[in-house]
Formats: sequence, C-alpha cells, structure tokens
Amino acid sequence: MSYQYIVEDVFKSTDEVVNRIFNHKPFLEAEIRTMVKDFEEEPKHRAGDVDQMLDSAYERMKDVKDTQIGCVQDFCDIKLPPLIDRVEQIEELMNSLLKMEFTKKCERKERLDQFITKENESLIQFMEQMDERIKEIDSSYEKKREEIHQKYSSKTAIDSTQ
Repeated sequence: MSYQYIVEDVFKSTDEVVNRIFNHKPFLEAEIRTMVKDFEEEPKHRAGDVDQMLDSAYERMKDVKDTQIGCVQDFCDIKLPPLIDRVEQIEELMNSLLKMEFTKKCERKERLDQFITKENESLIQFMEQMDERIKEIDSSYEKKREEIHQKYSSKTAIDSTQ
C-alpha cells in the first residue's frame, strides 16, 4: 500500500512539473496584456513628444537673428565652394569610370561575338565533314552491298543451272 501512495505522489508531482514546464498559456496571456497596455499608452506619449519637439523648434527658430543668418551665410560661403569643387571632381571621376566601363563592355561584347562567330564556323565545318563522312560510309556500304549481291546472285545462278 505504501508503494501505491508513493507512486501516486510521483505521478502528481510529475504532472505538476510537466504542466509548469509545458503550459505557457498563463505566461503568454500576461505578456499579451502587457504588450496591449504598452501599445495603447505609447501613441499618447509620442504625440506629446512630437508636440514638445515642434514647440521647442519653433521657439529656437524665433530666436534666430539677422546676425546669425549672416554667420550662416558666411560659413556657407567659406565651406561650400571647396565642397562643390570636390563634388564636381567626383562626378568627373564617376563619368570617366562609366565611360571606361562602357568601352570595356563593348570590347567584351565584340570579343564574345568574334568567339561565337569562330565557334559557329568551326561547328559548320565539323558538320560538313561529318556529312562527307556519312556520304562516304553510305557509298562504301552501297558498293559492298552490290558486290555481295552480285557474288551471291552469280552463285545462285550457277547452282540453279546444275
């Protein structure tokens, strides 16, 4: 009897452990509730953040004075021309690279076309040689067939006269 109670306790404990390990439903429900709650609250926070950012940007823009605009213009006058020159140099390099790539592409296409033409010519020549060989084989076959036919027809004529 005592074994029966021990076995029942073991089965109950095992069942409880299996349920804890493999039953994820309570955990998933709690996670889903938390995610939904966070998702519902997040747009409110975002809207407040956006409004706050717009207000601060507007305030900063109101504070810009004519002297600051002049400083920005002077800074741009000093810094932009070298950048524009550099961009133009880069554009020229890119254009030269594109031209080189185009010429290389044309050269590769021309070489490929030449190779294909050469291979086609050699294939045609091979096919013509094969046709000639086939004709030679056919003609030699016909000659041998005729020789055999004449040889056996002459024997059958000699045998039939005897």
